[in-house]
Parts: sequence; structure tokens; C-alpha cells
Amino acid sequence: MKKLILLTIISVFSLISFASVLEFVPEDSKATVYINNLSKTYESLKTVPTIKSFLLDPFQGEILISNYVEMFLESIQVKPDEFFAQLETDMVLFVQKPDPNDELYLFGGVFGPIKQPDKFLDAFKKIIEPLSSSGLSFTSINKEINGEKYVILVQDRSVYNSVEKNKTSFNAVYENGIYFKIDSSEMENEGYAYVKDKVLIGKADGYVDEKAIKENYIQQPQDYNFFGTIFASSGLVPKEISSINDLVNIVADSKLVERILESSQGFELNADLNIETTQQQSMNINQDSYIKVNSSIPLDSIIPIMEENDIKYKRESENKISFIIDTNSDDVVVENVNYNLWKENNIIYISEMDNERLNEKLSNSSKLSENILFKELSQKIGYGNLMVLFLDISKFMDQYVGVQGQYGLLLNIDHLGERRIESDFILK
Repeated sequence: MKKLILLTIISVFSLISFASVLEFVPEDSKATVYINNLSKTYESLKTVPTIKSFLLDPFQGEILISNYVEMFLESIQVKPDEFFAQLETDMVLFVQKPDPNDELYLFGGVFGPIKQPDKFLDAFKKIIEPLSSSGLSFTSINKEINGEKYVILVQDRSVYNSVEKNKTSFNAVYENGIYFKIDSSEMENEGYAYVKDKVLIGKADGYVDEKAIKENYIQQPQDYNFFGTIFASSGLVPKEISSINDLVNIVADSKLVERILESSQGFELNADLNIETTQQQSMNINQDSYIKVNSSIPLDSIIPIMEENDIKYKRESENKISFIIDTNSDDVVVENVNYNLWKENNIIYISEMDNERLNEKLSNSSKLSENILFKELSQKIGYGNLMVLFLDISKFMDQYVGVQGQYGLLLNIDHLGERRIESDFILK
């Protein structure tokens, strides 16, 4: 009986702790990210093999980052140990959009429980001071619930105070983890990610525009050849990518990509990446890859986009164009890549290989279903019917850092009908 009472008390206090940090999230939030037990969640992430390799041995990323952070904190007269001790808490980040017709988004956050909120605020204000020159500033609000102290940081106090604060809840909550919720006119989604048995697993449920979906596009794993590093196949195709233009422009011209996608019904990506370090500590990247897009767009409509964006191209034949993408940067050495773009029926191929070499590479590649890591991860979360993304960096870890094992990620998206989709991912 005593044990039952004790367990009941512990459960009640756990619920109070979880609920209180979310009491301060405004009801009009368009996006909410909640980290349950910030420091312990971070510690659990370090048990995942891929993350552990980058943060601990052999990359020692944690030491490099922590040394830099400590130097920065000391330069602004903040004691690192005292500041990090304050982070043994929960955290919520949220986004408000006061006017639906305005592009303005306001960001905010809640930290708590915090033992010394004044010290935390003093340190935090010094950390974000450099951002004030760009117009990004925060005002603080101190709150207390059940004897626990919380710090709220918002960009506009009047907007924050003008709406009700409803307790945000999530469908699934684990001891340590990351949870998110998106509630906007364009998307409704809720998900989580947490560590279990030294793998990071996550799930999200939401809705999508049915016009962006091509049913039955995904084939089975045994029907796909796998080059060795990255594979993706999707019947979920974005028609407008302006929000990620900067990201797309890193590897290709965003206007060209958007023009091809707007009439697409599905795409497939396959790549074998080899990364080497030079004596100058820069990285050489060599790749064999292709993108396959089911699209009705005629090649003649692509050429004007190339001309508008100064992409060097050559019309090889009625159904083939070659063009050059400049991918050089200061830290990554990649020679200007000569790409081939050709069309077979309603399928567009983009590859640095020509048709013959691509077919040869495909015929000499093993099946996706035969990959050891894919087998392991797909047994845990299944295989998507709308989108599959698989990343295997085992070869990179072996060749580049001398660490053997299975390292990578699998992401699945399933279409459940009536706009509903379900996403699962696993990182080992």
C-alpha cells in the first residue's frame, strides 16, 4: 500500500512538472517546440552511435564546441559553470503571428523551473546582445507556479499578454525527448523524437494537400538499386519551394528545380558519395548520383530558366541538355560539375553520368533491400507508402574516421487517406 501511495505521489508531481512549463504557451501559437528535461535529453542523444561519433570519439565535437562557448561566455563576463547549471530544466519555444495577413512572426521561449532566474536572465541578455543590432530583441517576464520559478522571453510583451495561455498538451510524452506542434493554415502537424535503446526514434502526424500526392508511386525495396549513401523516393512533391530557396541554391538553381517540380508526380534520388580530406584540411567530394523526376514539362521550357540564371548549357539533342553547376566553396573542393539532363517519355533524368554509364552503375549496384543497415532500421519502423529517405554513412565513418559499424537514418511517410499523413524516422 505504501508503495502504491509513493508511486501515486511521484506520478502527480511528474504531471505537475510537465504541465507547468507549458502553461505559458500562448493559444495562438503557430509552432511549439518542447524539450522535456533539456540537459538529460542532450545526454541521452550522446548514446546514439552517429551522434556519439560526432560529439565524442572520434570527432570530439562536444569539446570543440564547449571550448568555443566557454571562451565566448567568459568574454562577456558570464561564468560558464553557473550558466550551464541553469539549463537543467525544461524549455519551450513558440512562434506567434499576430496578423494573419502580415508576414511578421514573433518568437518566444520559456525556461523552467529555474533556481536563480535573475542570474539566468543576466547571462541570457548578454548572450543575445549582439542580435540587437539586427533588430532582434527580447523582453523578460518572471512567473511562479507551485513554488517553481519560470522565465518567459518574448519579442513583444503586449502581443504575448493579449492572448490566453492554454496548457499545450502532446499525444505522447516520454521522460526525455523533443516534441513539436505546428498549427497554421498551411500545415497541421504534431510529433516527437526521443532516444530508446541507443537509437533516436520519432513520429509525426499531420495533414497535407492531396494535390501534392501521387498514389502508388513508391515501389518495394527489392525493386530499387542502391548506390551506397543516399536514397529517396517520393510521391509527395512540393510544388512551391520559395521558403527553402537558400537551401536549394547550395546544390542547384532553385528556379530550375521549382519549374521541374511544379508539374511533377514523383521523384527518385540515388547517390554514392566519397569524401576525402586533403593535406590543406579541405574536403574533396566525389559522387555518382542521379535525380529521376516524373514530369510532363517539355525541355524547351527549361532553357529560358537556365538563360535567366546564367547557367551554362548546351543543347545536345532534342531530348538532352548538358549544363554546368559551380559548386566550389572555401571549405569544400568540388570541381564544377557537368550535368546531363535528358528525358525519356515523361521521365526527366539529371545526372553527372550519361545514360549508358548510369545504366551500367545501376546494373552493378545491389538492391536496397540487401543493405544491412536498411534491413535493421526498416524492421523497427517499417517502410513508407508515400515517401522513403535512407541515409547510410557507414562507409564514410569507416574510411574517413576509421570507425566500423552501422550508421545512418531512415525516414518514412505514409498516406493514411483524407489528407492525413504519418511520418516515422530512426537514427542509429
